[in-house]
Amino acid sequence: MNIIVCIKQVLDTGAAIEILDGKISSPGSPFILNPYDEFAVEEAIRIKAALPGSEITVISLGPDSVKETLKRALAMGADHAVHLFDPLFNGLDNLQLAKILATQIQKKPFDLVLCGRQAVDDDMAQVGPALAVFLKI
Repeated sequence: MNIIVCIKQVLDTGAAIEILDGKISSPGSPFILNPYDEFAVEEAIRIKAALPGSEITVISLGPDSVKETLKRALAMGADHAVHLFDPLFNGLDNLQLAKILATQIQKKPFDLVLCGRQAVDDDMAQVGPALAVFLKI
């Protein structure tokens, strides 16, 4: 079984933040794997354990620092990691992000796509459902 897990890097939920010019500011604070996405990675690992021969690919979109989040998912048990990066991705809305993820996912056969319930930074819960629409699943 080929399992895809979409993950997001978010500001550590314990970090102190300030709002400057309408944007979150927390210089020097660490970034983490979104907790809900971590649950999705854990579920993929459980499925892989139950179905030998399965492979897990994690996909994340964002700046260079996302590599650390992808490494975390690999350390948890994912087999492959895909980092999507382009300066043009800055400021995209959730629908556009889902379309980019869907385009990448469609490049390789998959049996299951997992996403976390929502990201703890924006709490929008839109990427997963939009991704399902673009993938026609």
